[in-house]
Amino acid sequence: MEQVVRYFWNTLEKPILAMRLYWWPVLLLMAACSSKENETQNQKAALVKAIKVQSVQEGSKHIYTGISAPNKEVALSFRVSGPLSAFNLEEGQYLKKGAFMGQIDPRDFKINLNKAEASFEQRKADRDRAERLHGKNNISQQQYDLAIAQFQNAEAELNNAKNALRDTRISAPFSGFVKTVDVEKGEHVAASQQVVTFLDFSKLKVRCSIPEALALNQDQIEKVTVSFEGLPEKAFDARIKEIGRDPDHIRFAYPMILEIDQPEKGLIGGMPAEVSVYLKEGDANGIMLPSTALMGRPNGEIYVWGVKNGHLEKVQVEVKNLANNDWVNVLPASQDSEWIVSAGGTYLHEGQEVRVKEEVRNVSMR
Repeated sequence: MEQVVRYFWNTLEKPILAMRLYWWPVLLLMAACSSKENETQNQKAALVKAIKVQSVQEGSKHIYTGISAPNKEVALSFRVSGPLSAFNLEEGQYLKKGAFMGQIDPRDFKINLNKAEASFEQRKADRDRAERLHGKNNISQQQYDLAIAQFQNAEAELNNAKNALRDTRISAPFSGFVKTVDVEKGEHVAASQQVVTFLDFSKLKVRCSIPEALALNQDQIEKVTVSFEGLPEKAFDARIKEIGRDPDHIRFAYPMILEIDQPEKGLIGGMPAEVSVYLKEGDANGIMLPSTALMGRPNGEIYVWGVKNGHLEKVQVEVKNLANNDWVNVLPASQDSEWIVSAGGTYLHEGQEVRVKEEVRNVSMR
């Protein structure tokens, strides 16, 4: 029985081995053909630089996140050095403009002022005497000039002594709140050493970031309102104070600073904010595009290359205005394209299959 099994096994093994040897070249040839086919398809699809189109309808509301901040934050210090004889501020304390905040021990400064006053009186008398003698030609011009110079020097020293005594006190530069207290009463402080941080909340600032197309078309903003997580039922009117010229190089968004008047609103800094930007109503939708995206024909037709489902389509546009040297505002005949080719459109053609290389900047429809 064992011999019979061995016979059949040997009989079957050879054809199987032969079949394996036969099919290996066939399989390798099929894989190579498939690879060449994929490579050919990739070569057919041209690589183009394109910008993502984001629809933003005129007259609509666009929401951005922000954070509140005080109108001003200043670090206060003394202009002279010495031990603190009075300093009883607390964090969060409210002070009106001109309110007393602290004082350095004025003893030595009063002594210096008394000396300066005595020297001034002496030099003033010397000057008056020199003027009388000089008028009678009883002293030389050099002696007269010396008396005048000594008087002027004494006058300057007196003013310095008065200022130094005055600088032993600090007062609130505006009505606001104490943020931090950095020293204690009795501590010796140096000139210009920070002793307290003071906040101005007469207005509230809100910082947020907006896209490039909106930053380039500030005139399209009709109004801005701000709401806060802690006060969700209220929306505060805000005005644009500043829109930055340099973008955030991570998100490529532009900083916008808003102001909210709040004499009695009690708003504070550090609150997460929802900024609602309302655009003006319009009768058409536009796109902000780099000027390199525009193509032209001798008959005056202007168009761009749109990309939809991986293929090019010609989109006729009407130029509304020039935003700056590199960007234009256009009205497209259709807005079905997912991407707009941003440069290099001269050698492209209708229906061409393309692969998109996304540029960092986004386009906004408005």
